[in-house]
Amino acid sequence: MRRTELKKKGYLADTVLTALEVEMQDYRLWDSPNLYFLVKANGSKSWQFRYKNEIGIWTWKGLGQYPKVKSSQARKIARTFLNEIEEGTFFKNREEEAQTYSLTTLMEGWLNTKLINWDKKTYQKAKASIQNHIYSNFGQHDFRYISAKKWFDFFQSLQREVGIKSQAEKLFYYIKDAYDWAEVSHGFKENPVKNLKKRLDKYQSNNFNFVDIVELPNLIKSIRSYTNESIAIGLELMLLLFPRPGELRLAEWKHFDLDKRIWIKPAELTKTRKIHKVPLSEQAVKLIYRLKQIQRESDYLFPGRGTRTKPLSDGAFNKALASLGYGGKQDPHGFRHLASTALNEALSSKLQVIEAALAHVKKGTKGIYDNAEHFEERIELMQWWSDYINSFV
Repeated sequence: MRRTELKKKGYLADTVLTALEVEMQDYRLWDSPNLYFLVKANGSKSWQFRYKNEIGIWTWKGLGQYPKVKSSQARKIARTFLNEIEEGTFFKNREEEAQTYSLTTLMEGWLNTKLINWDKKTYQKAKASIQNHIYSNFGQHDFRYISAKKWFDFFQSLQREVGIKSQAEKLFYYIKDAYDWAEVSHGFKENPVKNLKKRLDKYQSNNFNFVDIVELPNLIKSIRSYTNESIAIGLELMLLLFPRPGELRLAEWKHFDLDKRIWIKPAELTKTRKIHKVPLSEQAVKLIYRLKQIQRESDYLFPGRGTRTKPLSDGAFNKALASLGYGGKQDPHGFRHLASTALNEALSSKLQVIEAALAHVKKGTKGIYDNAEHFEERIELMQWWSDYINSFV
């Protein structure tokens, strides 16, 4: 049914609302005092309440998607709002409602249910990831009105544009579980992400992408051409030093002795939970000195955007590689695989030295008794690797 075919204005029946045709542009139909029915060009239909805000400007408040919210329900909500406006409690009630139903409130309540079952590290890591990605995009949104399409676009962006595939999958399951918790905490039974998983890109764990060694010249040139010089330096340091991405992202200036050309990773930052000393090649030292010249003052080599007290977000390096055309071809963690493959091919007799440089944990009896760090040999290996890389450009 076209809206021009409506025989009367107002108090629209659900049969009429269902039959209304979508047009090239969004349009609204008046239903009852201050209540309107919105039909968007993308096909969605919803209810809106029109009111004057605290400074007297007409404003719209969404009341929910149709047909989840029927006409009778929307009119009941609108009448409640009109009564509140008359009594002078409307804005106070809306503030309380915004706090009660904010996604942040939901997620904090859900996180509290995990305190007993998760260890401290898992809890803190999950919370930091939620704060960095979820709160920054949806924190103050009313979780009841975040559509499945908005969640889909968000998770797909994390996968394809930001490039944090593993973390995107974890965040998806956090949100899915949090909406299940919403039924207990808020009596909200709708879960907008319950059917999204099969629509998102499939992720296989431990699938770290890295280019073939013959592509190194183009990769290095691309990295050095990146517009953000500090990020470019970070990517080149990953190539030269092949740390785990989190180790470099969380690295602090106090961990480096540039005179002695050494990076001492503290135990709490390493996967092995042991201090790991990394010899710095001449090229790496030059890059770090340059970084010190251009970077704003912070404890971190790579402070977060707009802050000095927090490290760079874990998606920054992925996003840079994706923007350079290496999305799905080269991951930050893939630099370790690239280095391991190339070093083992070129220096097959130095297996133990390469393993020590990669900070791999030795298994079995050898792991118990062999504590050799091969540090002097690693000085030579790291310089050889830097020279090898720079021979391409």
